[in-house]
Amino acid sequence: MVTNGSPSLRKSNKEDVKFLLAPIGVAVGIAVFIYVSTRIAAALRISQLHQWISFVPVSILVGLGVMLLVIFLPVFISGIYFLKRRGAVGQSERLVVNGVYQYARNPMYVGISVTICGTGLLILNTGVLIAGIAWFVLSSVQCKREERELENRFGDQYRSYKNQVPMFFPKARSILQAGTPGIYPSGNAEKSVALLERIRIGEGDQWILERSENIDNPIILYLHGGPGTSQMTSNRRNTQHLEKYFTVVNWDQRGAAKSYKAIKEVGRMNINQFVEDTRELTRYLLKKFRKERLVLVGHS
Repeated sequence: MVTNGSPSLRKSNKEDVKFLLAPIGVAVGIAVFIYVSTRIAAALRISQLHQWISFVPVSILVGLGVMLLVIFLPVFISGIYFLKRRGAVGQSERLVVNGVYQYARNPMYVGISVTICGTGLLILNTGVLIAGIAWFVLSSVQCKREERELENRFGDQYRSYKNQVPMFFPKARSILQAGTPGIYPSGNAEKSVALLERIRIGEGDQWILERSENIDNPIILYLHGGPGTSQMTSNRRNTQHLEKYFTVVNWDQRGAAKSYKAIKEVGRMNINQFVEDTRELTRYLLKKFRKERLVLVGHS
């Protein structure tokens, strides 16, 4: 039974207060930045953005503002959603690397900063634009402090994540190409694997998803339900806890999702061909990960 004076309850109450105060503090800070920036812009007589940069058409400024809002406001909201109650660095019990955090380490900071800039462009207000830029500079300084704390807390796990994921703006390649979130174990990161791979099976290209914190662990090959029923995405969520102890391989079989084009000949969509495909993939995985056997899991 938990009493009012118990350490666990006091800790929970303290975290609840932090969770409630953090967004209020950010909102107040942004309001102050906007107020000061607009006052400075007014004093310098540059409040109207389109007047002191008249060489840029208003339509371009407004269009750019709309584009930034459409792109970065969802980034900010997604950052809050995936972090949930772990918003403050001091509250985070585990490293969040999924969702929008697989593309950038600080999506909330860059999201809100660029959203403010986009708003300034949209309403043609120089002060608001300056506030967004100033908030981004302040956020950069804050991120440096937070990253030292995260490195102390999560060690190699965070350093591995930091080395692979940009601080603010994602790499174009990571967005445009299909992939899978990285794995950042607390131990030897070089032993981990997070790979969406296209391989040649039965004279056609088929896709597999390989995920593990340590490739020295045993292999699990997961067979989804019959033709066309890909479960690669749902299984990645359902089997993520196994990644610590196994190398989990999910496979889009012939005719399913990313391996749809492997059908080629309808006549080859039969049990014998699926069995042969499984044998071929098994040989490939055993050779790749230097194993003598694997665990085959399936359902229908």
